[in-house]
Amino acid sequence: RSSATTGQTLLAAAKQQEQEAEAAAAAAVPSYSEAAALDGLDAVTAKAAVTAASRMPLPAKMIQAWRSGLCLSSCIKLLQSQRPDLAVALNDRIKGWLCQDCDRSTAECLVLFVLTNLRRDWHMTAKSPGAFLMGLLQHRAALIGGSGMSRKLLEVARNFPNVAVYIDSDVLQELGDMDSSLRSFIMDEYMCKQRHDWPEGLKFPSQCLLSCMRSIRYADPAVHKAYINLMESRPDLGKAMNGVILYGLCKCDAGTGLAAVKRLSELPADWTSAARVNASAFLYQKVQELCGGHCY
Repeated sequence: RSSATTGQTLLAAAKQQEQEAEAAAAAAVPSYSEAAALDGLDAVTAKAAVTAASRMPLPAKMIQAWRSGLCLSSCIKLLQSQRPDLAVALNDRIKGWLCQDCDRSTAECLVLFVLTNLRRDWHMTAKSPGAFLMGLLQHRAALIGGSGMSRKLLEVARNFPNVAVYIDSDVLQELGDMDSSLRSFIMDEYMCKQRHDWPEGLKFPSQCLLSCMRSIRYADPAVHKAYINLMESRPDLGKAMNGVILYGLCKCDAGTGLAAVKRLSELPADWTSAARVNASAFLYQKVQELCGGHCY
């Protein structure tokens, strides 16, 4: 009985300590007027930026707040208010590195994509959560910094938030491991050409995004080249292409993909007259037919 009582006491003390840490983190979050002063925004604009995102899932909330004009330091404080597990681990050393020593666009990517999408139990196996976070952030910064990748990622966040909210640390790792030309190809032709309703109907969008990127990455380079040549020679087709169509061409074997691209290039100039729904839907169906439907 004494042992059980001791265990309950320790558990209660641990819960109290966690509650105190959460309360301290919440107290560190600036008021709307303080956020406005940091951002150079008036209080009404700053409040509206946060309030508009208040009912969104956290990744969408962070993207929306950033797109609305909240600066890096305020985005970090907003994240801390939403993620008690990060409130203490994001210490002054890490925040100072992000806000002062790290390239600004890279730091914004680290906050919006890496920290925001960390698993909630990330700290359970970390002996020193602060050191773990610093190591993770520095590693990801080395991957995306200095190559223009961070600026491209922020363009995705600004123009395609429905895709950006599913970019996580694993996606950054995948992109960072590619050579620059392949990375640009995938970001331009897959990420930035998703359907406006993506990822409607998908149960696990982040995993789908990563899986499709890998399929495109490891497709035969000849398919990539043929696709690029098609975009250049047939701008009427290029305007209607989207990421799902590219994925379909790359998912099947190289011979089938190349044959499908060739057949697309042979479509008559008035092909859009046959597109009863819309041009992209027509091409999607056409690729399904040419690739046997097994690639979707």
